[in-house]
Amino acid sequence: MPGETKQLRVTAQLFGIGVLSLTWGCTDSSDGVAVTEVDSAGVRIVTSAGSAVLDSGWSVSSVPRLEVGSLDGPDATRLFRVADAVRLPEGGIAVADGGSQEIRVFAASGRHVASFGGQGAGPGEFQMVTTLALTPNETLVAYDRQRFRVSEFSKDGTLVGTTEVGAQATSGEPVLPTGLVPTRRGTLVGRAGSDLSSAPGTGLTQDTATWIRVDPASGVPAVLVRVPGAWSVRFEMRGRGSYRLAPMTARPSWDVSADQLVVTGGASFEIRLADVDGGLREVWRRTEPRRAITSDVIQEWKEDFQRVMEIPESERPFLQEFFHAMTYPDSLPTYSQVRIDPDGYVWAERFEVFELSGQWDLYSDEGEFLGIVTLPADLRVLEIGRDFVLGVREDELGVEYVQEFELVRPAR
Repeated sequence: MPGETKQLRVTAQLFGIGVLSLTWGCTDSSDGVAVTEVDSAGVRIVTSAGSAVLDSGWSVSSVPRLEVGSLDGPDATRLFRVADAVRLPEGGIAVADGGSQEIRVFAASGRHVASFGGQGAGPGEFQMVTTLALTPNETLVAYDRQRFRVSEFSKDGTLVGTTEVGAQATSGEPVLPTGLVPTRRGTLVGRAGSDLSSAPGTGLTQDTATWIRVDPASGVPAVLVRVPGAWSVRFEMRGRGSYRLAPMTARPSWDVSADQLVVTGGASFEIRLADVDGGLREVWRRTEPRRAITSDVIQEWKEDFQRVMEIPESERPFLQEFFHAMTYPDSLPTYSQVRIDPDGYVWAERFEVFELSGQWDLYSDEGEFLGIVTLPADLRVLEIGRDFVLGVREDELGVEYVQEFELVRPAR
């Protein structure tokens, strides 16, 4: 029913969430019906129906229009353990390189312009650079997870200032920042603690993922949103306790913009949005059925695990304790990556067991499911802009490249 909207307001107690106000809307963009609810806490809940294979009309080029990185070029062009990257206003790219602990700036032509930072504990140096952002003043802000320090640079590498954060979550665990809100000496948004649970005993256990906002000026943490976290399996091997992330179970993914945090990662199609200066604001859901896990997939995962971990044949019998302790879920997680673009559209990559799928669900800024966008396979997406997608890929030799692809939106 293009252009037609029907509204009906009712109140109901639904799933223990609270009193809800509901709006039904029909639109041709989602090939179905979007239902909007507002609970008693003011959280807006949008549920979309629609085809899982619906073409969104958006497209991304298959060939990068800009690429930096090399196998045997100058040292400044060799990338290793890329932590983050941002596109610069004039079309260049700034890369946080974890191997060298440097910020490397490249022009729109791909030419290397500057490198700064480097391994160390002094001002402007890093021990574990993890996050990079561009401020409205067009300075670069980087975060050192090892030293809990924010450093701000001009694009030529001049150090503008540093801030020691050292923030602790309400539980006393350190905050592991997942993003820098792009203000001057940006506000940190991070997850408290780690993915792995340290619960006693053997078997499957799950932690809670808690996202914290920290203003570096005050160092005061504020809880934004909590969601069920990653599953891990605790087991004994040769009499020693150990634990690993459980296979094929949901793991939260997140992104942050200037004013909101977006989180996803369950077995159902659900995205949560929180205000950076407040708490949970919206929940977006899909009615698509979950994908079942077959015995063939489990067996393939076991074989791949032994291969990737390079476990010798003589040691493999000890793995049976791990496999026996593992309880496999009956359905796959929904998403592996999530990103938010400058217009508030949310992109969520569909989960695949052994690789990145390149199939991204696209949601409007109002939470409607718009369809699927195909991105280059095996691209770890770092940023999505109005007309570009920026990410990092590895070739068959393990060489890393930061690549920018053209993004074309449908005409309105």
